[in-house]
Amino acid sequence: MKSMLRAFLIMTFIISILFLMVGCIGPAGTKGEQGIQGPQGIQGVIGPQGPDGAAGPQGPDGANGASGLQGMNGPTGPVGATGPAGAAGATGPVGATGPAGAAGATGTAGAAGATGPAGATGPAGATGPAGPAGTSLNIVRIATLDWYNANQTGMAYTVGSNPIGICFDGTNIWVVNQVSNNVTELKASDGSLVGTRGSGHLNQPECACFDGTNIWVTNYLSNSVTELKANGGSWVGNYSPAGSGLSSPCGICFDGTNIWVANQGNNSVTELKASDGSLVGNYSPAGSGLSNPYAICFDGTNIWVANIAGNSVTELKAGDGSLVGKYNAASLGISSPTGICFDGTNIWVANQGNNSVTELKASDGTLVGKYNAVGLGLSTPTEICFDGTHIWVTNQGNNSVTELKAGDGSLVGNYATGTAPAGIYFDGINIWVTNYGSGTVSKY
Repeated sequence: MKSMLRAFLIMTFIISILFLMVGCIGPAGTKGEQGIQGPQGIQGVIGPQGPDGAAGPQGPDGANGASGLQGMNGPTGPVGATGPAGAAGATGPVGATGPAGAAGATGTAGAAGATGPAGATGPAGATGPAGPAGTSLNIVRIATLDWYNANQTGMAYTVGSNPIGICFDGTNIWVVNQVSNNVTELKASDGSLVGTRGSGHLNQPECACFDGTNIWVTNYLSNSVTELKANGGSWVGNYSPAGSGLSSPCGICFDGTNIWVANQGNNSVTELKASDGSLVGNYSPAGSGLSNPYAICFDGTNIWVANIAGNSVTELKAGDGSLVGKYNAASLGISSPTGICFDGTNIWVANQGNNSVTELKASDGTLVGKYNAVGLGLSTPTEICFDGTHIWVTNQGNNSVTELKAGDGSLVGNYATGTAPAGIYFDGINIWVTNYGSGTVSKY
């Protein structure tokens, strides 16, 4: 606006000057033609903004935009309260009957009934056939009704080649035949053959034990253990699990749960599960003195091992194989021990190296007695067992078996065997001896 006013004043001034120069204004001439439009003046300054007008009506909604990225999951909310229990479903069908449980303990015996009246005497039976010729008998045993000891020379039964190990299953005798690679099963009642077992599964078998159900046999050459069913003698399995350390295994025993094996090849002891032959542990603890371990036995708590090369006996915990003690003092008289057994209180060891037997306390391994008197007849004693009263020892040096009193080690008697007697076992009635050199077993 100011620019326009200024232009107007300038034009008025110019006209005034021109008027003075020209003179007085004459009468107005006729109106001339309208001149051409002058150029547009300079745009004036923008005036202040006017007040906002009223809002117009809302336009239609625009199209939806594209979905944005999904945001991060929020934190998990607290667990809601447990809802009420639903109604019980319908009872399912009855499942198949499970296997029978183990037999319960035998109940106490009932009171004896009254004695019935004696029956009439039956007629005399026909005379039976003559029995076989008898052997020499111990008249003292007969007089005291100690019948299982009455036969001094032993009844011999032929088995396989080079019988060595032996065990009893509660009914029958099992004889390990080292060279024929099988096991002979005999009736304990009469020595008759039940069967030949394990053929094709054994490789220089050495020793055997019974676990209450099956027979276990060590295989010296294949570094394994074979399990046979005591009922029928069929093969169950051969075991040499990784890490077992089985190496030239010899002696074997059962602790009520597991199988224990003495390994001559690597101076260790292996424990296997009797249930499936899997490994429990391989033990050779520092200071144990395990050296060419051969024979092994269980005392109800611990495992005892006879070490031929170490002239010692090693005691291990049955629970974990840790060392309890090593017993090798010169005063014990242990020398190249090859046989070991437990009499319910003490441990007995057969010493091949000095023709003696050593008795140790099972409680602490201290000496009870050394028995090597000339009159005992001990000669290269090999294996040893307990019959509930006496200790029996096989003597390979003079083909005999020696019977000693467990109470004091004194002599009860010496009895002839077959050639090179080796293993020995008590079946609850009779003593059985394997004769390595003559392929037989003797029964006393």
